[in-house]
Amino acid sequence: MIRCCLGGWCPRNRRCARLLARVDGDAPRTMATWRNLAIGALKLNGTTNIAAALRRNARDPRRPLALLGLT
Repeated sequence: MIRCCLGGWCPRNRRCARLLARVDGDAPRTMATWRNLAIGALKLNGTTNIAAALRRNARDPRRPLALLGLT
């Protein structure tokens, strides 16, 4: 057993939760870009309730494609 970075003890072959949760590189920026694209497309389509529209589009994978004119 080794001392964990979170203050407890963990087996040597396991990593700390803090290390596993690290996100490096351009992933956060990429996810923000996709999120902003989705919200912008919904606003251009005249959506007033973004949260409801995101839930509705998540239920059917064809809706976001139709919204972007890709079907």
